[in-house]
Amino acid sequence: MDMRLLVLGGTEFLGRHLVDEALDAGHDVTIFHRGNHSSHRSGDVEERLGDRYTDRAGLMTGEWDAVVDTSGYIPSNVAAVAGELSGRAGHYSFVSSVSAYADQSGVGFDESRPLLDPPEHEPPPDEYGSMYGELKAGCERSAVSGFDGPVCISRPGLIVGPWDATDRFTYWVRRADLPGPMLIPDSSAAPLRTVVDARDYSQLLLACAADGRSGAANVVDPDPYAFVDFLEAACAVAGRAPDLVEVSESFLVQHQVVPWEELPFWIPSGHEKVGMLAPGAELARSWGLVCRPVSATIFATLEWDRARRADVPQLPRKLTLERERELLELWAIDGAS
Repeated sequence: MDMRLLVLGGTEFLGRHLVDEALDAGHDVTIFHRGNHSSHRSGDVEERLGDRYTDRAGLMTGEWDAVVDTSGYIPSNVAAVAGELSGRAGHYSFVSSVSAYADQSGVGFDESRPLLDPPEHEPPPDEYGSMYGELKAGCERSAVSGFDGPVCISRPGLIVGPWDATDRFTYWVRRADLPGPMLIPDSSAAPLRTVVDARDYSQLLLACAADGRSGAANVVDPDPYAFVDFLEAACAVAGRAPDLVEVSESFLVQHQVVPWEELPFWIPSGHEKVGMLAPGAELARSWGLVCRPVSATIFATLEWDRARRADVPQLPRKLTLERERELLELWAIDGAS
């Protein structure tokens, strides 16, 4: 069934892929965005310009079968947007995060875990990042209470693929494409189930909208694989033999390598958030989430990254090749002692 779909966002990463998937499925798509980035499908969608925080006039008219909110971060704003669309949209999907859980320890946790408490007072913009989980938890409540209709909450781990601005998945895909031994943490045999390809996620969002689904689910690849398997697959796609050098977590900590950000997908063993690497995903599977092989995501990401590499020679905040070589030289001494 064709739908009239409103996407809040729609020009960057997940929204971009969602628009592609929706149009390919024959849906009528409206996107509401600030105009900071032009739509790559401007001739195929209805564009409404505005700012969900300061100028929502573009949302005041129109009717849609479903809304997908990819850009909600502040609870009071999500409540306002959901309220304004009530009665004119049949279904509301809110993109949240596994960071909304109060307890992120242990692998395989399901949706029954309690969420973080939203902040009593919404923080200034420079504190949004440090309170990301609390704000997303508050946004979930606001979506449910503010929208008069079925609300579907999805909690992804790390959304990956082309156009990913975090570059966490892309770091390893690019690193596998570059020469020299690759430094990896010695926890690389641990299961990895935090990723979801943005295209697979988009298909799930559309299916949930078509089904009028409500409730909340973790959205990560239901079938875990070891981190080292992902790295070997990345090397294979890049056409290189894997040259992986495992170093101890204590060595990385000693040399102040920043987990998750500087060295993506590394969260020290025993850390209170180590469960983020492999949340449970059976509910999303029952909702119809189907994930393509990770090699397919690697291939698409590598093509995209190769095309932009001259313009982005170093990924921001990620381990540089120079720093990696320094660490490997130190490890050759420390690891042998």
